[in-house]
Amino acid sequence: MYHGGTNFGRTTGGPFISTSYDFDTPIDEYGIIRQPKWDHLKNVHKAIKLCEKALLATGPTITYLGPNIEAAVYNIGAVSAAFLANIAKTDAKVSFNGNSYHLPAWYVSTLPDCKSVVLNTAKINSASMISSFTTESLKEEVGSLDDSGSGWSWISEPIGISKAHSFSKFWLLEQINTTADRSDYLWYSSSIDLDAATETVLHIESLGHALHAFVNGKLAGSGTGNHEKVSVKVDIPITLVYGKNTIFT
Repeated sequence: MYHGGTNFGRTTGGPFISTSYDFDTPIDEYGIIRQPKWDHLKNVHKAIKLCEKALLATGPTITYLGPNIEAAVYNIGAVSAAFLANIAKTDAKVSFNGNSYHLPAWYVSTLPDCKSVVLNTAKINSASMISSFTTESLKEEVGSLDDSGSGWSWISEPIGISKAHSFSKFWLLEQINTTADRSDYLWYSSSIDLDAATETVLHIESLGHALHAFVNGKLAGSGTGNHEKVSVKVDIPITLVYGKNTIFT
């Protein structure tokens, strides 16, 4: 695998499971180069490219230079290439075509002309690199991705239910069937008229993975489940005002 990836949303195979297929690939699931593997594999490809004519012209002749030491030779006329492989657990020194070669254990040396070693897979010529993440503050006045000067994109979503997609039910709904997988959100709306302002507690029990509660357009609280217990149960202190109060969850 050359480029890692992750399945998001409902394609992950279960609740709270992020199915990552990164496997330490040269390009990770975020599109970031992973060193030294990226450069090392690039050097392997360059070495194979130098052997291209011989590899495509004929098959290998396998000879043994010692216990668990193989030489795969591709030779047709003036075109030749060889791969010396030490599949033993210890390093070895071998003689091939009149020359002496040091072969580390469990590695392969590539000789495009059957003489010169252009690559030994045991030798890493690239520096290791550890990726790190940095935080970036959100600029409220930024109205588009182009204005932000950042490589990240974001969308400001309106709170609540639009008239075009609203409907009434007297019971809770199954989210995936209701949204038809077109949205990650299913909003519930309720309202209450009060003769006086009051403080109370908003109690919510949900089988959803996560929820956000907004009272009169402002975030009142949030809750999430986890892999062991996916349901959400929260008690959120809220302040209701005189007149009409709208609650979105």
